[in-house]
Order: sequence, then structure tokens, then C-alpha cells
Amino acid sequence: MALNLGSLFKTEGKGIFSIDIGSNSVKFVRMDGSKITDYGLKEIGETQDIAGTIKELIKDYKPAQVFSFVSGPSVSMRQALFPKMNRRELRDSIVLRLDKYSPFALEEAILDFRTLGSVKEAGVVKDNVMVVAARKDIVSDHISTMRKAGLEPTSIGIAPFALAGAVRKFARIKPEENICVLDIGSEFTNIVFMKGERLDLARTITTAGNAITEAMTVSITTEEGELSLDAREAEVIKRRYGIPSEESTEKLESGMPVRRIATLQRSALERFGAEINRSIDYYKREFGEPKIDRILICGGTALLKGIKTFFEQTTKIP
Repeated sequence: MALNLGSLFKTEGKGIFSIDIGSNSVKFVRMDGSKITDYGLKEIGETQDIAGTIKELIKDYKPAQVFSFVSGPSVSMRQALFPKMNRRELRDSIVLRLDKYSPFALEEAILDFRTLGSVKEAGVVKDNVMVVAARKDIVSDHISTMRKAGLEPTSIGIAPFALAGAVRKFARIKPEENICVLDIGSEFTNIVFMKGERLDLARTITTAGNAITEAMTVSITTEEGELSLDAREAEVIKRRYGIPSEESTEKLESGMPVRRIATLQRSALERFGAEINRSIDYYKREFGEPKIDRILICGGTALLKGIKTFFEQTTKIP
């Protein structure tokens, strides 16, 4: 699902360039046909010069196609069951009850929808439809930023469909396999559930990397003394040590055992784990699936040491 811009811009160059503009960093993948030829990540920094950050990443590269996406509170995703009908009738039904499917007014948002598959409800087969609304001003700002960096967007999509596309291409999924994808950024986590190659359910939660950092700024008194971190110190320590185990023998520069960091992180991690498990339980209940076979994690926060072990222990899923 994407806002198609290919007909608006003439493109010159070679290859495909996909870019993810996050809260703290910019990630990109460069492809030539189906082959990945380059990829990278760069922190945006305190100046918040996103266009400048992108320019440093792409250098003199001129892609033929540029793909990006938007996510977070500027994008609304709602799923609902509809009786079987054609696309025009379905759009009319959605617009008629737009307040039910979007927090944005029709004139301030780009509205789109996609039928994800069929679901049987009370013996009647209905379409499982995802309704997406993206704020026009946010999409316009996104396009403007890329154009300042010298990129002409081919299309702007939304994160769950980009994630599903990546899983189909690279995850070697089995037809009957149930997969949960966690895209963990700084401010938001996108959760996508797939049955084989079919996207079944997607949602976004506000618990992510920054929640762990914020939890680490609470002062505590330990056997070794007081542990008090400001936001900058907490972020640096989080990136260096990740989610430490209770058995860790490492020490901070202050001499404080690194395992004390786990005490600070616990409240955020428990909340994070509970939200993921609630989403998993909801998916299994609503879609009649007995289990999730695999969890795939990505995003900047997925690079933290120990986070893979945390999710395996929390969800009991490999």
C-alpha cells in the first residue's frame, strides 16, 4: 500500500534505493535488481538535519527508484470485517463511517485500504480490510526532506507493508508458518503478524527504545551506592551494555555493577513484554491460530545486546 509518485517525477539513475527515516537515525538499503549492493545506518544527531544526514549516506549515488514509508501517530491503521463488495462500494462504506476507521478528517488525510484476506464470521465469509489514513502534511514534509537531499520519491508506503515485503523476500517463510515481526525503533514499535506470505494483522505501540532509556533515569540506592543517570548517560550505557543479565560481572566506569542497570530497565521491559504478549494472544484468538512459530526483530533498538534473549524468555517463542 503506497502513495504512487512515479508518474509525477522523471527519474534518471540506476538501481533501487529504500530509505527509513526514523526518530534518531536514517537506514537505507541499495539494490540492483534483486541483489543488495549496499546498506547502512547513520545517526541524525542533535542538529536534526535529516536531509544532510541522507546526503552523507547517499553521496553521489543517483537511484532510478526511491522507496520510503511513514509510521507513528501520523499514520492510522484500522482493521475491520466487511461483507464481500467491489472496491468502489468498499470505499463508500469506509468514507460513510470514516470516524470509525480514522482519527483524521477526510480533507486532512490520504486514505487508502487493502483487503488482506477472507475471514469467516458466524458462518459468513467476509473480507479482512486494513484502512490506512496518513496525514497529508506529514507525507508532504517527508517528500520535501527527501527532495532536499536530492532524492525524488517513487512511492511512500507504510511500515507494516514494507516489513511484510521484506519478510517475503528474505525470511524464507513456510506456507503455514505464523510469524510475528517486531520493528523496534526509538519511539514506536510496529508489530506485524503474518500467516505464510499473507499479512494478517498490524498495529503500532508507543513502547520502544526510548522507554527503556527513560526508565534508566530513575535514581535508585544499591548496596554499592546511589545509581543516578541523566538521559544522555542512560542512552550511552544502554547502547553499550544493552539489556544485561543478572549474572553479568561487568562494571560501569563508576565501579557500579552493570547488572544494576537491569533493575532500572525492569519496569519498561515488563511493560514492553506484556504489550507484545497481549498482541500475540489477540492474534491467536481472533485468527484461530494455536501458536506463533517465529519472532523476527528489526529496527534500531533490535541491535541492543540481550534483546533477542529478552523476547525469547518473555514470549517463550524462538
